[in-house]
Amino acid sequence: MGQATVVRTLEMARRLSVGELREVEQGLRRMLASAQQEAGEAERLDAALIGAGLVAKVPSVSPTERRDRPLASIKGAPLSQTVVEDRR
Repeated sequence: MGQATVVRTLEMARRLSVGELREVEQGLRRMLASAQQEAGEAERLDAALIGAGLVAKVPSVSPTERRDRPLASIKGAPLSQTVVEDRR
């Protein structure tokens, strides 16, 4: 998230009542706990892959970089159709 988005969000938060701010705080705490849990799971998976010798290094990619990647175009039938046909 860009700095401008953070600034706009904080400006909006200044207009909230104390009760609304508490609700936002609780929601943010839940979101943060979930994100930390996901990050811990990802770190454990990375360690397991390295420990098993399946990879030498896991590249770090930010969530923003993942979202900004262009979709790969695949020629031919849709991949899901190919998978179904291969199972037959």
